Amino acid sequence: MAYHGNVLVVDDDALTREFTAMLLKDMGYCVKTAESADDALRWLYSDESFDVVLADIIMPGMSGVDLWRMAEEARPGVPVVLISGNLTGITEAMEAGKLALTKPIRRERLSSVLCQVMDHGSSKPYWRPNSGTQ
Repeated sequence: MAYHGNVLVVDDDALTREFTAMLLKDMGYCVKTAESADDALRWLYSDESFDVVLADIIMPGMSGVDLWRMAEEARPGVPVVLISGNLTGITEAMEAGKLALTKPIRRERLSSVLCQVMDHGSSKPYWRPNSGTQ
């Protein structure tokens, strides 16, 4: 299997975090996980290399939107894909001028989004309405 890059998965829900990590590993990515934005910042300020960050929006403490802002400072140019499984998260992202990929995430949709943000080097969060084709 080809190596595709390093991904940091940030989600306070252990099942979602581990499922996403397992899916990414199966797709050929090297994955690190964080259970909070604070944990993610420790990774982002470390010597570890990341090509993209996948961050849940609704988390205790610091939200994914706030993490995105801080990630820009810690790792300028590293794309951050914001993810949410509920309307509150999507609304929070949109109010901040950011947009999010919706849960549940399907393998094909995740692969497409990661290829797009990594190929373009975009640090702008990604959003696609849940059209049932994720």
